[in-house]
Amino acid sequence: MKNLMLIVSMLFLLSCGSEAPKNNKDSQVDAEKAKTEKAEETPKNECEQFLDDYEAWVVEVETASKKAKADPSDSESTQKVLRAGEKTSDWANKWDSLSDCSDNDDYENRFLDLEDRVNKCTSM
Repeated sequence: MKNLMLIVSMLFLLSCGSEAPKNNKDSQVDAEKAKTEKAEETPKNECEQFLDDYEAWVVEVETASKKAKADPSDSESTQKVLRAGEKTSDWANKWDSLSDCSDNDDYENRFLDLEDRVNKCTSM
């Protein structure tokens, strides 16, 4: 009987070991990793997306401008550059509607740099 009580007591004491806190720490680490991974997977914010789209358009205009300067008879490229001057105001209006973006100096500087690039292309 003493042996049985001793075995039951030992099992009880061993079951109350320090495994639970280790698992808890592991789960906290896993939760932190999940948060980090989720943060890395989150889509770009609206400002970055707008600036990326604007930059892609600027690259298209620059390409058309180079083609138009190389071959003035290329009416398609010339028309695209001329239309770019009109569309620049649309981009500026969109930018103004994103007031949080224009309040951020980094975003504002990037926008102004892109705007300068377009202006150089459209002033043939």
